[in-house]
Amino acid sequence: MGLECSARVLGATRPFGQIFDLTLVPPQEKSLVSLLKYALRLALSTDGLGPAALYSMSAGKILLLECTYHPHRVISMSQTRKQKILGDVKKKRRQRTLTTLIILIALIAIVVVAVLTFHGTPNLVPLPDYLSHCVTGSIYHSHPNLTITINGANFPFPPSGTIDNGCQQPIHTHDATGVLHIETDQNRDYTLGDWFLLWGHRENNPTRAIFNSTQIFDDKAPVGGTHSLTMTVNGSPDTKFDKHVFPHNAAPSTALCVVQPCVQDDIVITYS
Repeated sequence: MGLECSARVLGATRPFGQIFDLTLVPPQEKSLVSLLKYALRLALSTDGLGPAALYSMSAGKILLLECTYHPHRVISMSQTRKQKILGDVKKKRRQRTLTTLIILIALIAIVVVAVLTFHGTPNLVPLPDYLSHCVTGSIYHSHPNLTITINGANFPFPPSGTIDNGCQQPIHTHDATGVLHIETDQNRDYTLGDWFLLWGHRENNPTRAIFNSTQIFDDKAPVGGTHSLTMTVNGSPDTKFDKHVFPHNAAPSTALCVVQPCVQDDIVITYS
């Protein structure tokens, strides 16, 4: 309230002025605290905030109650309370904002993980539509044979290349011998470049998909350089390289000939 009060006993002499006789105090105000509050109410209701005195005829004592009003304290207390309330409100707002931000980040992370889990990370070697679909039938079945020699050593083939999670692509291998299996439900031609694309896609490696007249994988043979890159088909030099078209009825042996008559398509790529 901003009130500062003090009480003291004056003695037996009854002073003149603002004195309230205890004999007139209601019974419910007899306790010391209630008595002081009672005197304070009387003082405030009569002369404002001056001294108030209580007189006891039986005890012959006078209790002097003096109160001083400090308005700046009321203002200070009010401002302090407002500042505390505002501080609490701001703190709660910050907490709500932080909680909302954490929830938002968690939701974004969950969505990203779900998308990556469901769709997987994008393959670095995208395939055209005619190579990326799963084969469900067979219009023709061909078996060309491919050998790759780099610096005098045969390069290994994937034993089950281009069969992604049970999804069979049009060109694949069943072992590491170099026999390519072209089993397709589309009546179309496939090239040697298509095989390298599928190989690079299987390994998610763009370098593995590279084959042309001047480079195979990361081995380069620029024109006029010290390295060479050659290709033969059935023992004869061939300059088509990645544009070489696989026959629909190729087979390196009678055992792999599906539909008679079969033709040989033996491809040898040499880098040195």
